Amino acid sequence: MSSHYITGKNGTDHLAKKLAQSGPGTAEIIAIQSVDTDDETLAVLSVSCDWQIKTTGDTPHAGQMNEEKLRRLELIRAAAEGRK
Repeated sequence: MSSHYITGKNGTDHLAKKLAQSGPGTAEIIAIQSVDTDDETLAVLSVSCDWQIKTTGDTPHAGQMNEEKLRRLELIRAAAEGRK
């Protein structure tokens, strides 16, 4: 598995992880995670994770992080803003 950072259009760094298996039935999994924080409080404002799976001879499959996890992170963000 390899990791590298990709800088987005808004200047946010995204951590990208790539897991590749070579050989018959090659599979490639790429996950890009984006974290936006408030610099003053270091509170996490948002987290998103997009993923894509490609296999030989198959169309790519893509998706996003589990909605339940995103909802929990939103509650944490709201609580952090309430402490300001």
